[in-house]
Amino acid sequence: MLTELQTRKLTKLFTMYDVDNSGKIGLADFEIVVKKIAEVRGWKPNSSKINVLLEKFAYYWIHIRGESDKNRDNKVSLDEWLNYYESILNDPKRYQAEIGSLVHLIFDAFDADGDGTINANEWVDFLAVYHNHRIYAERAFSQIDLDKDGFISQEEFLKVFHDFHYSDDPKGLGSFLFFPY
Repeated sequence: MLTELQTRKLTKLFTMYDVDNSGKIGLADFEIVVKKIAEVRGWKPNSSKINVLLEKFAYYWIHIRGESDKNRDNKVSLDEWLNYYESILNDPKRYQAEIGSLVHLIFDAFDADGDGTINANEWVDFLAVYHNHRIYAERAFSQIDLDKDGFISQEEFLKVFHDFHYSDDPKGLGSFLFFPY
């Protein structure tokens, strides 16, 4: 059973994915995200980078839909989303596989300089795509940059994301990831 804080954090994540504010997540939301990423990164329409990213997000969507869309309407409601995450969080091997894939996708999309890390500007760009204000993004980055080197490695991100999913501490690292809740 998800705790109140887990539910709030996962609801926030749901609203980030629901970029068209329809109350449900669908493929169109991921297409909008890719378009916004392309704008932030300065990619030309129909470039190979956009097409590759569209394929990756579409694959991610197909997986989410297949796992969570219980009424088969090709959309994922908040209840379906929370049930999906509850099942993932109760299966450590599945959690590692799912979250590992998601983190790779995030780094593929937002590691603009290709150095294998996310810097503060890339983090701000990442959260801006999902309608999070710069002030919150900067504050979050300062909290989740565990070694304070100005970069978030995939290992750091995985640790913070684990705390985001599992911790019930409102002052824990994961509580800063996509705040406010």
